[in-house]
Amino acid sequence: MKSATEIRDWMIDYLASNLSVERNAIDPHSNLEGMQSILAASMVVALQDYLGFKLPQNIAYQYPTLDAAAQALAALSAEASK
Repeated sequence: MKSATEIRDWMIDYLASNLSVERNAIDPHSNLEGMQSILAASMVVALQDYLGFKLPQNIAYQYPTLDAAAQALAALSAEASK
């Protein structure tokens, strides 16, 4: 089971690496609407590996911020670990 903080930090690291920016350039409170669909899709695939369970492909578009997505994914992680 992963916490929301662990998931958010993983997503920040993933985006920073794939966008070739510093980690602190990724704001977990900013709106995700502008994320390129190819990046969002690849992040979902990588998140599935990280979390150890399948995610809906549109999960990256269901939540407005990284924080909101991390909270939802932590809840899913808790359910999956039962």
